Amino acid sequence: MVLLKVYSHNNEFVSEVEFHLVKKKILLTSVFVEEKFRGRDYGKMMILASILYSESKEPKKIYVDDMSDRARKKGNLYRSIGFKYLDKENSPEMKGDIKVVKAKIESQIQHINFDELEMKIQF
Repeated sequence: MVLLKVYSHNNEFVSEVEFHLVKKKILLTSVFVEEKFRGRDYGKMMILASILYSESKEPKKIYVDDMSDRARKKGNLYRSIGFKYLDKENSPEMKGDIKVVKAKIESQIQHINFDELEMKIQF
């Protein structure tokens, strides 16, 4: 398990992503953004961070298991970056192609000022 946390320049918690690397897959188990920072694409940034962190393992697919109703809405975070449900709309499990997800996120988060953020890694 890897846990990446992001803090603002004044050490205020912003967001985190928890994931596992299994063979050539990234398994996202949690993406969280503190409420006051939501709507600024930090969730996308955290998913991209998990991909970039994992690149040495050459993952091909990225999976997420999100049971929340919010994740099932048409305009949700995961769908907006290329994830698809594995088993129609009834399944909470989603899958994305690493190259597609990475490209979509990179095109959508160019406005984030990374110099104002600090990332911490826990194993």
